[in-house]
Amino acid sequence: MNPHVSPKFVNNVTIGAAVMSVPNSADTLRIWPEQTSAPSTFTYYLYNNADAALRTQALSRANAITQFGEATILAGEDAARQTLELRRSMIAAGQATWQYAVIQQLSQSLGWPRYFAADLTEHDAFMLARDQPDTFLWSVRETGTWLYTPQYAVPIWRQAHVRSDGATARYYLIDSDGATELTAAKFAVYPL
Repeated sequence: MNPHVSPKFVNNVTIGAAVMSVPNSADTLRIWPEQTSAPSTFTYYLYNNADAALRTQALSRANAITQFGEATILAGEDAARQTLELRRSMIAAGQATWQYAVIQQLSQSLGWPRYFAADLTEHDAFMLARDQPDTFLWSVRETGTWLYTPQYAVPIWRQAHVRSDGATARYYLIDSDGATELTAAKFAVYPL
């Protein structure tokens, strides 16, 4: 156990071979396996009154280790980290494209999206990196964006978005010539 921390434990919850020890004070969280005589036994210490969500997360992890073994859980956590790193690198690659520069400039000139900006900065950038379209449709509104590459330009989806967004959105065809504004009706059925 960490010699610099002296928690007061109020309860221990045992899940299979894993033991969860929960303290009763203050504000930070520390979770780590402690060396024990049984290699499959892990003690998780939540220091300083961790909130219920963190307790639940620690209990879930302790249960998963008990059920599947630490190597399996660590491999899953490593795969999740690798997936997140790949997604971040694809977002960065998408943000470096001329297509992203065009939609970012439109977004800035309109001051949209005010809410759900991640539609532009993450989702659209990711799709541009993944699909690498030369031509695509894009709409922007106060509450987000829609990007349709040729692979995903299903007219019924666009029609539904035009019905829900109506006059509150702006619609564009983006190609190597830049951005061409479209009417909502033309955007809904434009062939890609």
